[in-house]
Parts: sequence; C-alpha cells; structure tokens
Amino acid sequence: MAVTSGQDPAVQVATSPLSLLLADGRLPTGGHVHSVGIEQAIDDGRVHDVGSLAAWLAAYVATTGRVEATCAAAAAHETTGRSAHGWPTLVVESDARTPVPALRTLSRTRGRQLLRLARGLVGAVGADPARLDDVVDAAGGELPLPLATGAVVAVLGGSAHDAALQQVYGAAAEASQAAVRLLGLDPAALAAVLAHTAVGLGPLAAEAADHAAGDPPGWPADGAPVLELAAAVHAARADRYFES
Repeated sequence: MAVTSGQDPAVQVATSPLSLLLADGRLPTGGHVHSVGIEQAIDDGRVHDVGSLAAWLAAYVATTGRVEATCAAAAAHETTGRSAHGWPTLVVESDARTPVPALRTLSRTRGRQLLRLARGLVGAVGADPARLDDVVDAAGGELPLPLATGAVVAVLGGSAHDAALQQVYGAAAEASQAAVRLLGLDPAALAAVLAHTAVGLGPLAAEAADHAAGDPPGWPADGAPVLELAAAVHAARADRYFES
C-alpha cells in the first residue's frame, strides 16, 4: 500500500489510496488546523496570490522541506532496521534542525496526532499497529512529525524515498489547502501550483533517502530564518486561525 519509487513524482503520491489519504492536506492532522506557515506569510504580505504562493512553496521545499524529508527518510530506515543510529539520536538530530522552540513543540504534537490516526489506518490494511508503539517507546515517548511520518510509511511497507516524498508533499498540500481558505484563490489554480511543485519532489526525495543512509553530520541542515521567525510570531498570536 505504499507509494512506489521509480515513477513520475506526481504519480507516486497517488499510487495508493492510503498514501493519497496521508498526503492529503485535508487530513484531520493537516490543513484543517495547520497552514505550515502560510497564515503568517499572508499576514506579512509575502503570499497574496497564486504566483507568490508558488514562490513560497519553492522556498519551503528547498529549505525546511529538504531537512524534514531527510528526517522522515531516516525514520523509515530506523523502523525497518536499516539504521544503527537509534531513535533518541534521530530525535536529537530533528530537534537540532528545528531552532524555534514553538516549532519543536508543534512538531511533537503533530507527530502524536499522526501516530494516533495511523494506528487505525495501518490496522485496516493488515499491518501491525504495535510496531508504531514500539517505535514510540524506543524514541522515549514522542516523535517529531517527520520522524512519525517516516515510521508510519515504513510500517505500511514504504521505503525511505517514499517517506521523504510523503513528508514534503504533505506539507505542500497542507499549505496549499490553507491558502485556498485564507485567500479565496481559485482552487484549480492552486492545484496546478501543487502539481508543478510535486514534479520536483522526486529528485529531492531520492537525495533525502541517500543522505539519511549516512551519518547525521552529513544530513541537510538548511536554515530558513524568515520562515522560522514568522513561526515564532505566529505562535505568540492570540488571533491566529491555524495552529501553524
């Protein structure tokens, strides 16, 4: 039931109905409550139309998306026994690449929500939900979202490449879904932007899987100061519509 490597990246995400569900921005853990930074970007004037959304997504994918994709791939390796790093190390490495405290807290909350949802999903397709419990126990009780994504994809039979693709595409889908709601833009136009974004995700996911197979010091650690500062501002707001 996992997405299949080696296909066109825009097709990979839709290969499995379950993978499509997990990557859908409308998932209960996704675009209904999270904008992945789009809300603050809109309020700051950085995103205001289809073109500026496309530019924002490109920046996100090249920085935060690349980092989170690698963490998801590393979690898939760990879940399938192809890594000797250990879950505590993966959690530390993920946290080190998430410098804003509010984002670290949010990532853990989202990881917990995804795992709760996934326990029912993996059981529905014949996978063992207890494997996810084992992962959480080994990690010390909580997983940041990218690590939770990688674990879920691996339990479903997916590869590190699949996990990386799932993580970065899911974030882009959530941001696009939020932009529809906040800006009232044409959903068809935003779907085209998301499809264009997806075309470049295959090579990124392959790179992430390769990095994740190596030692953590070699993993990407791209900074995104504007996005990170905006996230801190957003977390402190009392009038925000989305949690992120």
